[in-house]
Parts: sequence; structure tokens; C-alpha cells
Amino acid sequence: MKKIESVRNINTDRISSIIMLIIVGTFASQLIGRTFTQYGILFPKVILTILVALSIGLLIKSWVAPELREISKEENKIKIVVGIVIMIIWIWTISLLGFLTSSIIWFAVLGFYISERKNLSSFLFIISAVFCMTILFWFIFHKILLVPFPRGIFV
Repeated sequence: MKKIESVRNINTDRISSIIMLIIVGTFASQLIGRTFTQYGILFPKVILTILVALSIGLLIKSWVAPELREISKEENKIKIVVGIVIMIIWIWTISLLGFLTSSIIWFAVLGFYISERKNLSSFLFIISAVFCMTILFWFIFHKILLVPFPRGIFV
């Protein structure tokens, strides 16, 4: 028996802006009680300010000139919710495991979850890609730009 998919039109701009504001709030909550150098706190504050401004702009646009989009696949909604949950878990585990370890683990889990192919070669590719990108990101920001990253049990 074939499942009938329901089709709904929703304001994706409004949903995206609200989700982004929640994510920014979660990141901002991780800065509370931490000590940073004068320049070390500058980068997170600038990024959070830019993200808040863009999210508020998108939220305003969602009321002024709303665009309704058709959403029809139920499994995509579940993937989005699970993806958001994984990202929140990643944020919360950064201070426990450290940026490198937490990022490699949770981005690999997220990549494998959203991947269409669920086999060993796909898994190994995702792990290696996430590992290389995380190390490259860490190296550029931590070693070259001297941005301090949260440290945890492992790094």
C-alpha cells in the first residue's frame, strides 16, 4: 500500500529565522562564564551579532513579503529535526570533549545520518572528509588566526 504524502505550504523563511535564533542563543549560552582575552571574545561576538542581524532581517521579511513553499516529504522533516538535535548535542559536548573531538564525532554522525548510501565505503568517506575539514578549519583559525577553541577531555 502506497503512503499518500500530504502537501502543505509553509513560510520557510520564518521557520529558518526562528531556528537560527535558537541556534545563536545556544551558542551565546556557551560563552557565559568563560574567560576570554580581549581579542579572543571578539570573533564569537562578531559572528553572533551578524547571525542575529541576518536572522532578524529574515524574520521581518517573512512577515513583510512572505513566500510560501510546498513541503511534501515527511521523511525530510524528520531528518531536519534529527539534524537540529545532533547540532545542539554537538554544541553541548564541545566543552566536555573539546572542539576537535566533538566536531569529528557529531558531524560524522550527522553526515552518515543524512547520507543516501549506508555502506562501509560511504561511512569511511564521511569520516575522512569530516576529519580533514575539521582539522583544516581548526588549523586555520587556531594556529594561523590565533582564535582560541574550547578544550575538553581529549583536545
